[in-house]
Amino acid sequence: MKKLLFIILAGMLFTSCDKLLDESPDYSVNSTNVFDNTTTTQTALNACYGYLINWNGYGQAYFELTLGASGLSWAQTNGSDQDYLVSLNTLNSNGTLGQVWTGFYKTIGECNSFVQNIEGGSLTTDQKNYYAAQARFIRGLCYYNLAGIFGDVPLRIAASDVDSLNMARTPVAEVYNQVATDWKFAAQYLPEELTSDQSTYSMPTKYTAYAYLAKLYWTLGSKENASSSSNWGVAKAYGDSVINAGVYALQSNYNQLFVTGENDTKESIFKLNVSTSLSGMGSRLSWLFAPYGSTTGISWARFKPSKAFYNWFKGTYPDDPRLKVAFSNSYTTLSNSKKSYAYPNISYSATVNGVAQTIVDSLDYSKLADPTNPTIDEITAQNAKFAAVWTASTGSNEGWPFYAKYIDPNATAQLGNKQILVYRYADFLLLMADVNNELGNTAVAVSLINQVLTRARNSATPTSTYPENVSGSISQTALRDKIFNERLFELAGEPDNFYDVRRRGTEYFKHVLERNNNDHITAAFAGNSAVSLNTYKDRLFNNGTLSDDFLKKNLLEPIPQTELNTNTQITAGDQNFGY
Repeated sequence: MKKLLFIILAGMLFTSCDKLLDESPDYSVNSTNVFDNTTTTQTALNACYGYLINWNGYGQAYFELTLGASGLSWAQTNGSDQDYLVSLNTLNSNGTLGQVWTGFYKTIGECNSFVQNIEGGSLTTDQKNYYAAQARFIRGLCYYNLAGIFGDVPLRIAASDVDSLNMARTPVAEVYNQVATDWKFAAQYLPEELTSDQSTYSMPTKYTAYAYLAKLYWTLGSKENASSSSNWGVAKAYGDSVINAGVYALQSNYNQLFVTGENDTKESIFKLNVSTSLSGMGSRLSWLFAPYGSTTGISWARFKPSKAFYNWFKGTYPDDPRLKVAFSNSYTTLSNSKKSYAYPNISYSATVNGVAQTIVDSLDYSKLADPTNPTIDEITAQNAKFAAVWTASTGSNEGWPFYAKYIDPNATAQLGNKQILVYRYADFLLLMADVNNELGNTAVAVSLINQVLTRARNSATPTSTYPENVSGSISQTALRDKIFNERLFELAGEPDNFYDVRRRGTEYFKHVLERNNNDHITAAFAGNSAVSLNTYKDRLFNNGTLSDDFLKKNLLEPIPQTELNTNTQITAGDQNFGY
């Protein structure tokens, strides 16, 4: 597998997670020498990339936060940080929350230093712009994520000093303006395509920046939640430039998107390659999502899809090939070769014709009145053991499926080998379908969404029945809802789930959370008084009452207590609503 050049070089600078957080690279100290030639300038830039993928960023904590607090996940009900995230009851002292804040601001700080210090070097103007464009792209990505998670955040765009550490929250509109400015600069000075040497590490291109600008203005239009928003038109202009360039395409087979090893797919708009050889850096996503003992490395499965989310997806598209890629319903423990099964499967011992056997049974969705929401009577009629396992088990870790896209069977210790697809073309096509729908271009919107649905069907042999294409006669309102749902399915188990459930405000957010609270199996387990709250039990959001204040509060996460403790310009009174 190709290794990111920035990972290798950053490994020379950092040897532990603590050092990643606390130490500055050499170039911050002696910028004059570093920025006088392209080799050392590239080394300095690699540190900016490296911080993006450390365990406080895309390598772990960012996925923990976004998948955990998506409203579509489950975690142990044991009072842990993960429990609070999944319950949408996050405290500002939450460790994962603080990690993400620290990780992105550390990356921003390195980018700020790079952008400022490169001006003092002796490179040509074109060279300076080329390198600065990459640093500013990364900075824009960090601020885009911070604004989506926390809203108003301090906008630090100068090299760090004591004064910049104490900074008030900047209105989110100004933060997004800075994101746009950085990505426009990147689009102006990044190459249209990469040379073979540049392709060994996945730096952004001009069209990466254009695709992100389309996503930014689509996000702003979604937040306004009105077809009259001018942001739709801006998003369309940037997005059309990407489509017309023809530089990206859907991977023909969805099953090949999330594979271990080489993954230079044209579907990748921006990705992060990883390394298993560095401490404090690389991807711990397999460790985060894989069943215990199922890989050559360490695995823990901290977060899983909720039964309600799985039922929604499976019940909507029974034979969708994406289900087997997004979710795992069985696994083998390597140490003893034992096969285990997870929702909607169960296994148990039984004697058949005098012979002891292991029986495996799976919920048959085709027999359900509403396949997206099985009732207790229906599952009991199929097999009485279903209800026993899924609504009353006091210690079963197999009552939920697993997020599968980043599970690496060949992981090394806590590190996996799978590249991280940060932004892919299917995501882009669906957001452009949304943009065109809001602008009244129904035929274009339907064509774009159907590209994604067709790829999904064609990923099975023989071709599956579902997901079916969208009819051209669909109304704007129905298509808006359809695109909202399709993004959750296509991007299941990816960070976009966090933003998508919230991007159109509390009304859509409520619909997603209601699916969990109204799921019959989930509600039965949560309400089972015979089972005390323990490490394995479903939960209802806000104890089943989705008040306006609860929904409004959870559109954003709280500013971490660590920032309140160290930044004199942000007080408890400046905290986000409800915290």
